[in-house]
Amino acid sequence: MPDATATRPNANTYWVAPHKLLAGEYPGDKDPGKAREKINRFFEVGVRHFVDLTEIGELIPYEVILSEGSRAANITATYQRFPIRDISVPSDAEHLAEILFAIDRWIR
Repeated sequence: MPDATATRPNANTYWVAPHKLLAGEYPGDKDPGKAREKINRFFEVGVRHFVDLTEIGELIPYEVILSEGSRAANITATYQRFPIRDISVPSDAEHLAEILFAIDRWIR
């Protein structure tokens, strides 16, 4: 069961595995300044790997802001995109396995 006392970057996130796997809303924003603030809050709670499930063009990209923010904070942050159509599920078992393998690799 997730640790309810674990610090979260915002109210729209939750720890699936405390301090190992955080799930929640998209960390980007239409306003680049707000996106930076959101991403910095993720860094503050220890998030270093970001898995993006959105399709290209679906939302404002945050990958460049993530890269700039990690350099400024002198940390290593990584980003991977595994697009899933909005309000849908992975297209097939192989796509789902790829997502789960990447998550598993990063939480170990």
